[in-house]
Amino acid sequence: MNNLPCVETQMLIRKPVRMVFNAFIDPSITRNFWFTKSSGKLAAGKSITWQWEMYNVSTEVVVKEIIEDKKIILEWDTPATIVDFDFQAIDNERTYVVIKTTASIKRATSSSL
Repeated sequence: MNNLPCVETQMLIRKPVRMVFNAFIDPSITRNFWFTKSSGKLAAGKSITWQWEMYNVSTEVVVKEIIEDKKIILEWDTPATIVDFDFQAIDNERTYVVIKTTASIKRATSSSL
């Protein structure tokens, strides 16, 4: 049984899955609704730095997995967190997105030693 803290949000976006998925991958789009700067586009195995200039905060994001138009899995350090983005095409013009954040077992365990 997983007793780690977890937060989940879900949303229906009235855009095609390809467009929604790309909005989360491409920082030139993502910066319009999430962070202010990114060191690059998300790709599996890549480490990216995201910045929120208005708060003077940044974090390193490690891309664990990407399944085109279906899933993005990230890990970041502050606090140690795994973030799963699941994309489901409802039809040609609507996408259902589920975002789940969970404390990272590996990092939570090693940092508590």
